[in-house]
Amino acid sequence: TTSDDNIFEDKTILVGDDDDVSFILLCEALKPTGIKILRAKDGRELFDMFRLNPTPLVITNLKLPNMNGSEVMKIIKKMSPETVAIAQMPYFSAVDKRDYSNSFCDDYIERPAKQEQIIEVLKKHLINKA
Repeated sequence: TTSDDNIFEDKTILVGDDDDVSFILLCEALKPTGIKILRAKDGRELFDMFRLNPTPLVITNLKLPNMNGSEVMKIIKKMSPETVAIAQMPYFSAVDKRDYSNSFCDDYIERPAKQEQIIEVLKKHLINKA
């Protein structure tokens, strides 16, 4: 919808995703919003990038190499409790539910990303946040 065009053009988010296709789909879904997206390909890089350039919102695959997304989000939320953490999950199995509940994430989106879902989640967490 045109009402979502450039609604996040002043915002930057950090995405932890080791899968190129999933990342490209996420970028395509978010393109109309004008949001800036930084990408980390593994957990350690995600943590380092956040430390150097804290963003108001982090989207991560919970199964990242070199330190899984759940562990990284726990550390990020301890450092920066106001940062919104979104888990990106392919399906919600019992193991995924456990990983998600242990991850300190505030919300989740499907993987691959569905445009309406991700824009709604970002609106919920980024609009009216000072």
